Amino acid sequence: MSDSGTHQLKKTLGFTVALTTIIGMVVGSGIFFKPYAIFNATGGAPGLGMLAWVVAGLLSMAGALTAAEIAGMIPKTGGMVTYIHDIYGPKLGFMTGWVDSTLYQTGSTAAIAVVFGIQAASLLGFPADNYWPKVLLAIGTTGFLAIMNNFGARTSGIIQNIATVGKL
Repeated sequence: MSDSGTHQLKKTLGFTVALTTIIGMVVGSGIFFKPYAIFNATGGAPGLGMLAWVVAGLLSMAGALTAAEIAGMIPKTGGMVTYIHDIYGPKLGFMTGWVDSTLYQTGSTAAIAVVFGIQAASLLGFPADNYWPKVLLAIGTTGFLAIMNNFGARTSGIIQNIATVGKL
């Protein structure tokens, strides 16, 4: 605690980690699986597939710009939970946090772990029809990252840098 009685956030992550976090989010794990599904859904028409990617990109950009605008208007820590709390009240702020922590984050973590498990099993030479190496790699990676995140933001930043470079 400082002399004024308030807690100060420590800046432990720099520009590189911020950049690799954004790149890692934009170049998500779905990029390795979704092209086939999109082009299959569009009947293989390259123009429609590319149009779908452009529309999705524009929608993502609109969401990001909206979040940035709100963040500029409400300069507090806590992200979307704080913004929803301040805009719509404590009940919706609580529900946002609850849904985010119990459904959204856990679901996206599981999906990313499955993608990693499938890709890593293939890279390591396991047969495509062997289910267990993929599952064990997904569970092991999730556990490993959970433990590493407990070592602090600096360790998480290093892992983020390595993961983004590997993905690229």
